[in-house]
Amino acid sequence: MLNRRELLTTLLAGCAGQSLVAGRLAANQPGNGLVRDFSIVEPLMQRFIEEHRIAGASMAIAYQGRLVSDRGYGLADVATRRPVEPRTMFSLASVTKSITGVGALKLVEEGKLDLNARVVQVLRDLHPPRGERIADPRFREITVHQLLFHGGGLQHDLPGNGDDERAEERGYRQLMEKPLLYDPGTEHRYSNAGFIVLRLVIERVSGQSYEPYIRQHILRPMGIDRMHLELERGYGPAETHRYLPGGQRPAPRNVGNWLATSGELARFAAAVAGSGGAPTFLSPKMTAIMLECPPSLRTSGKVKPDGPHVGLGWDTAEVFPNGRYRFSKNGGKPGVQAWLEHLPSGIDWALFFNTGAPKEGPSQMGEARKRMYAAFEQILGRG
Repeated sequence: MLNRRELLTTLLAGCAGQSLVAGRLAANQPGNGLVRDFSIVEPLMQRFIEEHRIAGASMAIAYQGRLVSDRGYGLADVATRRPVEPRTMFSLASVTKSITGVGALKLVEEGKLDLNARVVQVLRDLHPPRGERIADPRFREITVHQLLFHGGGLQHDLPGNGDDERAEERGYRQLMEKPLLYDPGTEHRYSNAGFIVLRLVIERVSGQSYEPYIRQHILRPMGIDRMHLELERGYGPAETHRYLPGGQRPAPRNVGNWLATSGELARFAAAVAGSGGAPTFLSPKMTAIMLECPPSLRTSGKVKPDGPHVGLGWDTAEVFPNGRYRFSKNGGKPGVQAWLEHLPSGIDWALFFNTGAPKEGPSQMGEARKRMYAAFEQILGRG
């Protein structure tokens, strides 16, 4: 267990506190054959959603590649009192970007896509609207690699609207009319637009639509069969409804992300990490590229040379001296809070809330993570 001073430091330090706990977990030596009981996390999560007025949640934990906890908490539909079950599907929100990132890197690994290819060359059939020139000449320099670490200089969201199959192409063409926010590769600024463009890149290079490609080449080889993109027509029968803060009033439903169970998402992280001694889903070389600090950011002097940094498709990546690593991704939109993480102790875990975060006060997901980190250390310390 963390002592009292360490726990206080964790609570006050935000991201630094999370790194402290992750570092402590890295000291554990997994794979020693001891059986560990993760059941203590389940009442902790049940109490948490009651304290924070969250309608429903789902959490799955894998240890050394084996699922050790997978259950639902609370309600998937408040009106009908339908409970959250292990098969209940939640929106991944921006955790979708990790799926997209692995999809793009798989094409790179197979030699079908150059990581440093300029996006305008991959999408050479798409031109600015009305045949106008690209507004910012720097747009021509944006690479696939830069989009993967939110370093392309693009604005946060794709311009335009619409939900037809050509909307993403129209949005990309409209981006050509916008000035970049900075020189490509010199900064990291979160961009939904960049990952929508990456979907187009995947489609052009693979010759398949985005969803079928990901399901066939990424998810099914991992043993994941139920994941799919959100339905336009409304909630599916196994999908949780979404609620505003407080867990009672329905939240607006927007689409465009993957739906998954927490168990499927934990399995995805375990496959990417090669947990339990399995081969990493991507080659060791490509996995290292995915987790390294992007060289252009490192040389820019705008990030610390050691410690946590942005990865390719991941909000945070960190490689430890013992060769183990950590990576994580969060997501949020109306009625959705999502988290996915691989810890260097061999834990892969996913957590969903079907209730949006309050605009003020501490982060609900952040607080839940702190409680789970402390529980994980207690469990692993028993060995």
